[in-house]
Amino acid sequence: MSASRPMSLSLVVIVLLVAGGFMFWTVRELAAELRHDGAYSTSVSPAIFSAAASGDIASIEREAKRGADLNAVGSVAGSRSTMTPLMAASMNGHDAAVKKLLELGASPETRSDDGRTAIIYAAGWGNSACVEALLAKGARVDARGDDGWTAIMLASARGDLDRLQALLAAGANVDMRNKWSQTALLIAAQAGAVDRVRALLDAGARATIDWADNEGATALAVAAAAADSDDVLNELLAAGANPNLADADGLTPLMRAADRGDAERVRSLLDAKADPLAKDRLGRTARDWALSRDDDIGRTIASLLPASDK
Repeated sequence: MSASRPMSLSLVVIVLLVAGGFMFWTVRELAAELRHDGAYSTSVSPAIFSAAASGDIASIEREAKRGADLNAVGSVAGSRSTMTPLMAASMNGHDAAVKKLLELGASPETRSDDGRTAIIYAAGWGNSACVEALLAKGARVDARGDDGWTAIMLASARGDLDRLQALLAAGANVDMRNKWSQTALLIAAQAGAVDRVRALLDAGARATIDWADNEGATALAVAAAAADSDDVLNELLAAGANPNLADADGLTPLMRAADRGDAERVRSLLDAKADPLAKDRLGRTARDWALSRDDDIGRTIASLLPASDK
């Protein structure tokens, strides 16, 4: 009898372990079934991000029914920043998906890890329909990212005119600055986008046309040195931009144009009363900058400029 008792206890332990394991797997399978039926608590669902990024409305609806958190912030293929499903749809220009996510309860004010909201992504990478859908749901048009960039700044840098106009129609502030003190006008000038520059000037940026960034460069100075910006430079001059404002190193727009080797810009600036004898911090004039190129283009431009009156 005494010898059989340990054996009986061992059998009981084994039976309990087997039963416990069976119950564990049963519960686990039941939980999986509940997830597929949509009867589980709200959670982060990787599938909702890929569905939003691809504009797959059926998958968005399915994941929402299953309880996916529409305002969760996660990784999205093709982006270095984490974002919400709404941001992913906005960035990829899927306006139907944007509307569906908003209808299902996605918030346009949730922020990514760099502080951006969906309208900032829509303005920079999406389309005007995405911008308008977000605005219709109360998205703040002047929301800032951690770097101070707003939707209107991103639209000025890389958006199309329709996106910019949608933001301007919603009252976007053209005078806001990012962490580098750049305005939307300066950013549009740097991009060489004359249609966006004109739209911003018409929307009130004319009053702050000579505001400079942290390095003292104005929109005109940036246009003088940027690629393919002859039309931008002429638009800014026609709007009254000051051609003689120097940056922190004493460089004027005329010096920048001379250094770039653009004779047309040099002529335009001279016609606007740019001072050809102004000197930078090292005592160099626009003519000196042109000659420092040491090429035929530089020498041609130098011929348009007077020698320094040392």
